[in-house]
Amino acid sequence: MNVAQSAGAHVAVCTSFDLLESLLCELTAAGRTVIDHPPAAACWPAAAADSTVYVATITADDASTEPWALVTSAARGVSLAVCITPRRLAVDLADQIRRVAPTAWYDSSHRPIVHGLDADQIRLLGALHRGDDVRTAAREAGLSQRTAARRVAAARVTLGEDSTVSAALRVGARLDELRRSPRSV
Repeated sequence: MNVAQSAGAHVAVCTSFDLLESLLCELTAAGRTVIDHPPAAACWPAAAADSTVYVATITADDASTEPWALVTSAARGVSLAVCITPRRLAVDLADQIRRVAPTAWYDSSHRPIVHGLDADQIRLLGALHRGDDVRTAAREAGLSQRTAARRVAAARVTLGEDSTVSAALRVGARLDELRRSPRSV
């Protein structure tokens, strides 16, 4: 691991906006501070000691300078969640970022665990994973018990799980992983 990697920055590269949105839901549910639409990358702080994740989107129109500012930010210790299109640019930039910070890759074949779930479903499954019953989880989410049960059932189908326990375990384990390593993405 080089010096830049030891600073604690982690970067997630997503190849579509829906994957980025799923990742942001996951990070928020794990208690991360997500700063969407931040000022220009050159203005981002040096490595933060907290669990802040900056969000950026890069398209082919930005390809001249902005993508490489992300590499510099990651090297300075800034954790990032970025959506980069087209895919060719995403591959090139992810390769550069991997040299300075641990980098997660999300595309159509490798999606965030919570992909397809909304914030309430993630919150409900997280509460069930912690040992709450559906009634308590529903109350915490501001939902009726019946609505919560339907939302959990829909989440189970979306995740392709046969039981609520396995769905809660899958989502809860990911949230626990993110909480244990407060800078990872």
